[in-house]
Amino acid sequence: MYRAQGDWTQAEAAYQSSLNIRERLAEQLGTPEALRDHSVSLNKLSELQDLVEPGS
Repeated sequence: MYRAQGDWTQAEAAYQSSLNIRERLAEQLGTPEALRDHSVSLNKLSELQDLVEPGS
Protein backbone atom coordinates (compact mmCIF):
# COMPACT_ATOMS: atom_id res chain seq x y z
CA MET A 1 0.00 0.00 0.00
CA TYR A 2 2.71 2.50 0.98
CA ARG A 3 4.75 1.61 -2.07
CA ALA A 4 1.76 2.21 -4.37
CA GLN A 5 1.28 5.61 -2.72
CA GLY A 6 4.94 6.51 -3.20
CA ASP A 7 5.57 6.66 0.55
CA TRP A 8 9.02 5.09 0.40
CA THR A 9 9.83 5.57 4.09
CA GLN A 10 6.72 3.77 5.30
CA ALA A 11 7.07 1.11 2.61
CA GLU A 12 10.63 0.39 3.69
CA ALA A 13 9.57 0.14 7.34
CA ALA A 14 6.79 -2.30 6.44
CA TYR A 15 9.07 -4.43 4.27
CA GLN A 16 11.75 -4.44 6.97
CA SER A 17 9.24 -5.52 9.60
CA SER A 18 8.05 -8.33 7.34
CA LEU A 19 11.63 -9.34 6.63
CA ASN A 20 12.44 -9.54 10.34
CA ILE A 21 9.47 -11.82 10.98
CA ARG A 22 10.19 -14.03 7.98
CA GLU A 23 13.87 -14.23 8.89
CA ARG A 24 13.01 -15.54 12.36
CA LEU A 25 10.55 -18.05 10.90
CA ALA A 26 13.12 -19.27 8.39
CA GLU A 27 15.63 -19.79 11.21
CA GLN A 28 13.12 -21.51 13.49
CA LEU A 29 11.31 -23.66 10.94
CA GLY A 30 13.83 -24.12 8.16
CA THR A 31 11.07 -25.34 5.85
CA PRO A 32 11.21 -24.67 2.12
CA GLU A 33 8.17 -22.42 2.46
CA ALA A 34 9.70 -20.35 5.25
CA LEU A 35 12.96 -20.02 3.33
CA ARG A 36 11.06 -18.99 0.19
CA ASP A 37 9.07 -16.38 2.13
CA HIS A 38 12.32 -15.00 3.54
CA SER A 39 13.72 -14.79 0.02
CA VAL A 40 10.60 -13.00 -1.25
CA SER A 41 10.90 -10.42 1.54
CA LEU A 42 14.54 -9.80 0.65
CA ASN A 43 13.58 -9.35 -3.00
CA LYS A 44 10.78 -6.90 -2.16
CA LEU A 45 13.13 -4.78 -0.07
CA SER A 46 15.69 -4.87 -2.87
CA GLU A 47 13.08 -3.82 -5.45
CA LEU A 48 12.10 -0.89 -3.27
CA GLN A 49 15.74 0.19 -2.97
CA ASP A 50 16.02 0.07 -6.77
CA LEU A 51 13.01 2.38 -7.05
CA VAL A 52 14.31 4.82 -4.47
CA GLU A 53 17.97 4.74 -5.54
CA PRO A 54 18.21 3.48 -9.13
CA GLY A 55 21.59 2.05 -10.04
CA SER A 56 22.81 1.71 -6.46
